[in-house]
Amino acid sequence: MATEITQLLQPQDGKVFIDMTFGGGGHTRSLLSSNKSIKVIAVDRDPVAIQKAHELAAEVKLKSERLGIKQTVIPIHGKFSSVMREIHLSGVPYGSVNGVIFDLGASSMQYDNEARGFSISKSGPLDMRMDTTNSSDVTAEDVVNNLNERSLGKILQIFGEERRYSKIANAIVDARTLIGRLRSTQELGKVVASVAGSGTDSMGRFAHPATKTFQALRIFVNNELNELNYALYKIRDFLIPLAECEQEDGKDVISEPYGVAAVLTFHSLEDRIVKHHFLGNDPNEPAFKHLSQHDRIRTNTVDSIEQISNLNERKLWKPLLKHVKKPSEDEQLSNPRSRSAKLRAALRLR
Repeated sequence: MATEITQLLQPQDGKVFIDMTFGGGGHTRSLLSSNKSIKVIAVDRDPVAIQKAHELAAEVKLKSERLGIKQTVIPIHGKFSSVMREIHLSGVPYGSVNGVIFDLGASSMQYDNEARGFSISKSGPLDMRMDTTNSSDVTAEDVVNNLNERSLGKILQIFGEERRYSKIANAIVDARTLIGRLRSTQELGKVVASVAGSGTDSMGRFAHPATKTFQALRIFVNNELNELNYALYKIRDFLIPLAECEQEDGKDVISEPYGVAAVLTFHSLEDRIVKHHFLGNDPNEPAFKHLSQHDRIRTNTVDSIEQISNLNERKLWKPLLKHVKKPSEDEQLSNPRSRSAKLRAALRLR
């Protein structure tokens, strides 16, 4: 949905954008294809993605010289909770950004590389870390081989919304007792399939029974929900507040300048967080009441979670889309991974 997001952000000369999930660079390239003189801050926690961002930055520099335009790509490596200061220090003042993009979850580049351990269909190590530069970080292999059955079940239930969580957790514990440490994606996939059976997705296609298990482990290993919650709270500071919004024939007429946040989610947990922010609700209640404080806050985001409780006291965002937008049938057929995508967008109000 890169085209739809670019249309929402409307790149024009002098505008500044932040791509918070650079990945393979699809959204950044879509913005740059406008050939307008724009700056894009390219953020990612994956070192492979950041290397690609540096390569694109060099390409863009040559293109700008050739076409007589001024396009800039500034790569920044890190997770959401660690890059906000770096974004500011890179020359981006608060209240100056025209658009921010979040394309959540693992990227196609990560799924396609079996060595990363994200894909069920490829045989690889049970890693699932988005940032592999710190060898001390917990991997999916650590989780499935060291946690007890109850803790494993809780992870599958909460982060995978897996209704068969108890059966699967029990099977994992039994398997590691009988055959030893589970080390590969294929080993884990077979264990889950042995008790979960097979199923289909919303379009009637085969869905691997371990899909939700892999989702749960990836979210837990990378602390994705806390990172997203923190990012949506802090990124607001960089966006330009909406200057003017008038009513004409019962419709809002929005005048520039303003800052837009466009977020692509791929499962209900992500979407719930985004929805609560954009609608001005408190992300602690009631959507997350089933999470313990430890589950919600595993990194240094305590202050942000506490401060965010004032979201329901005053409206901070104005939804830009009347309804959530989904990919077209053609896009879903050409890119099956997009089938669960939901696009939400909102303007910063204050």
